[in-house]
Amino acid sequence: MQTRHLGQPVFYGLTETGDVNTYLHIWAYQDAADREKRRAAMQADPDWHAFLAKTGEAGYLIAQNNTLMVNAPFFKIDR
Repeated sequence: MQTRHLGQPVFYGLTETGDVNTYLHIWAYQDAADREKRRAAMQADPDWHAFLAKTGEAGYLIAQNNTLMVNAPFFKIDR
């Protein structure tokens, strides 16, 4: 559902050590405005709200953390 509006994540991983059953999604945006535009489009999508309702009923999500980051000066994302 998210990829319809956000594109493909640049990384999708799960823990090998530490907290079990933990998944990490890393999404890349051109800038904060691009992120805001894409997420607003997703929030306006009725299918997104139906997806949220189903996953909420299933109880899959225990915790969620969001962190906005910028590239380290020595790293460039290959797109």
